[in-house]
Amino acid sequence: MRPSRVAMASIVLALGCTVLTSGRSADASALTSRPLYGRGTTLTSVSCTDATDCTAVGYVNVGEPIYATEIGGVWGAATVIQMPPGLGGARPLGVSCSSKENCTAVGATGQVAGFHATEAGGVWGALTVSTSVGAADLVSVSCTSTKDCTAVGDDRGKPIYETETAGSWGATSVVASPGGSGLFQGVSCASPEDCTAVGYDANVGEPIYATEVGGVWGAATGVSAPPGSLFTAVSCTSATNCTAVGQDVTGVAPAYSFQPIYATETTGVWGATTLVSISGDFGSVSCTDTSDCTAVGEGNDQPIHETEVSGVWGAPTAVFSPLGGGSFLGVSCASATDCTAVGVDGYGFATYPTEKAGVWPKVPAAPRYVKVTAGNRWVRVAWTAPASDGRPPVTGYTVSFDASTHSYACTTSQRSCTFHGLTNGKTYVTSIYARNPAGSSASSAKKSVKPRA
Repeated sequence: MRPSRVAMASIVLALGCTVLTSGRSADASALTSRPLYGRGTTLTSVSCTDATDCTAVGYVNVGEPIYATEIGGVWGAATVIQMPPGLGGARPLGVSCSSKENCTAVGATGQVAGFHATEAGGVWGALTVSTSVGAADLVSVSCTSTKDCTAVGDDRGKPIYETETAGSWGATSVVASPGGSGLFQGVSCASPEDCTAVGYDANVGEPIYATEVGGVWGAATGVSAPPGSLFTAVSCTSATNCTAVGQDVTGVAPAYSFQPIYATETTGVWGATTLVSISGDFGSVSCTDTSDCTAVGEGNDQPIHETEVSGVWGAPTAVFSPLGGGSFLGVSCASATDCTAVGVDGYGFATYPTEKAGVWPKVPAAPRYVKVTAGNRWVRVAWTAPASDGRPPVTGYTVSFDASTHSYACTTSQRSCTFHGLTNGKTYVTSIYARNPAGSSASSAKKSVKPRA
């Protein structure tokens, strides 16, 4: 992911936004709920049981695990997943829902160990650390029922899987890979004992897949691809029909070049990878039948989606505005034309747009009619909501407030923000961005102002 473009310490208030430039934000570690649009929130994975009911997971800042639920097309707040003390934070990286209100998330903790967390009947339990010491990451999970899931990741540079059967997780098991080193990054199961995992082998430098048939995993096998390619995700519509996506990496540091790739397995036979003509990568894929898939990721520093229809892939398309930036990290499709993607935009806010009947939503237009008022070491900024133009409603605003030596910002759901502790006589420039589930707008018209005594 790209770093956020706006550095800020913010406090969200019910009646606007006030920033004290010399103060600190309140400690939010004790909170159990956060606004889904709050800055520093990244959504990493999503699983939908129909077109308007989804669950997403992710984290706030450096490691506070969260989930968020969409019910009937309306997303609720982000809720913190409880975790045992001393973990050093946790980052959910994958989620799979077998039905509404029954999901399983996996990820990594600050203790270099994977974890599971389960929602049963709409109630999330605390995350549980994997029993296998040294399992650095559990990256992806696929569930075929409420108590039968398979997770994959890596254990000290080895591809691994871990299986839940009738509600009990077994120990991690290593899968042999062509070069003896690597990891799994995606898994998709057609039944409890028939799964496909994908990733890459670090020694050979090629993407790999491994298949479980009747509960028995075979060794990982390489897929024909340019050197340095890797798979990040897979989606299977049956035990022998899957699509994997990822990226091709070429060049020498620091001048690396990246391109998205995809490959298809048809009746048990994998074809060679195909390069997509854009700079970037695919991070997730969801298929509704053998020849209809949607892949998402990042292209030219923009979140992108690309759709396969009847076996033919279209061109990659950016969803955000040219100034938005960011990346899609997960996607789940209820039908070929109804998908939900999640990720983070270039300003560090979670994004979660939904495609309806083949149409992806647009980010808001820019805020309008900006007014600034200056006083003794303070400035108040107010604005009018952007024109709707049929776009999803605005969920919040970001105001950046920059001087020659400082950068301030606030986030708010209201339409005003006051900055205190500024320097009288210094010129500050305001930029305001509106957000909705699709991402951030372009900046409002910028205003210059000088606080005065």
